[in-house]
Amino acid sequence: MVTIKVDPRLLVEADPGFEVSKQGPLFAIHVPAGKSVHDYLQSCQIQLNQPVVAVVNGKTADMTRVLLPGDTVQLIPQIAGGCCS
Repeated sequence: MVTIKVDPRLLVEADPGFEVSKQGPLFAIHVPAGKSVHDYLQSCQIQLNQPVVAVVNGKTADMTRVLLPGDTVQLIPQIAGGCCS
């Protein structure tokens, strides 16, 4: 089983057919392992209102990373910025 954690402020819609629970300030969607982060966003019909970065087990990961049993994915908003001199 894989847990995908999503900040509810980013979530527009998710398929109610998947097990969803509240974990602190985040929604947790529990899905079987074996697909990529991107595939899960598609198959769970998760619609986000802004671009996100995937963090798998505490490390940033590409959206094509295949998830293994026990993985935890957190979707966090991309941060834009920089410095001008």
